[in-house]
Amino acid sequence: MANIAKIQVGIDGQVPPPSDMKFLFETSTTQQYTIGQRVCCSNGAVFHYAYALTALTANTFASTATIAAGNKGNYILGSGTTSGYGGVAGDMQCRIKASNAAITENQFQGGQYVIASHTGSLNSIQNLFIKSHPAAATNTECILQLENPVLHPIDSRSSGNLIPNPFYEVQAYDATPEAYAIGLAVTTVAATSYCWLQTWGPNAAKNSAAPTKVGGQIICGSTTGGVVTSAVNPAYYPLVGFAGPVAGAANALTPMFITLVP
Repeated sequence: MANIAKIQVGIDGQVPPPSDMKFLFETSTTQQYTIGQRVCCSNGAVFHYAYALTALTANTFASTATIAAGNKGNYILGSGTTSGYGGVAGDMQCRIKASNAAITENQFQGGQYVIASHTGSLNSIQNLFIKSHPAAATNTECILQLENPVLHPIDSRSSGNLIPNPFYEVQAYDATPEAYAIGLAVTTVAATSYCWLQTWGPNAAKNSAAPTKVGGQIICGSTTGGVVTSAVNPAYYPLVGFAGPVAGAANALTPMFITLVP
């Protein structure tokens, strides 16, 4: 993938030269960096690389893919033929089966599979980080290549929860409890495009109402489109940061400090 060295300096705690920071505001229909890749700027702003399933408006919040949009919850442990369920101790792979939707290549790259084994010690739990995988049709097995080895045997009694990379298939926040805010779009993003989302630090977000006070909690509320409001009645709505250093006006921009993913 192109230009990865430019991003690695951010990982090391250094900041690319200011003239190079323009890449944070660029979008592309082809993947340029690793999904979830992180960059930190000198003012504390943190950005992560994402794939946007829907169009995003500048200075509005994006959310993770909903279960309805991506059928993320409909994956089970595959049956396997060579090593049971693909999970003998030491394996660098395991199997899943898409029961309700096809799997695209590397759809879960950077995500993890959390499995309760039920073999060996009771309910042995392991976190398996996903390195890569091929595409798979509905009701067929998909072999996940792992970053870390299987620790406990996986068999027919095992149960697992697939946790996708939260920066894959982000969408305009739509106020559904099934999704949570993951980052602020810093430029206009077309549907099915790659972009950078700001997940931490100072910026300003479009609002539906002026914040009640500086320092007050800011949420993505019941209004769709990723705009923010004060956390007066925040039930089910995600906290995305705090207002300030000034309050801002209604139906405009709320200066704020984003507190999502540091």
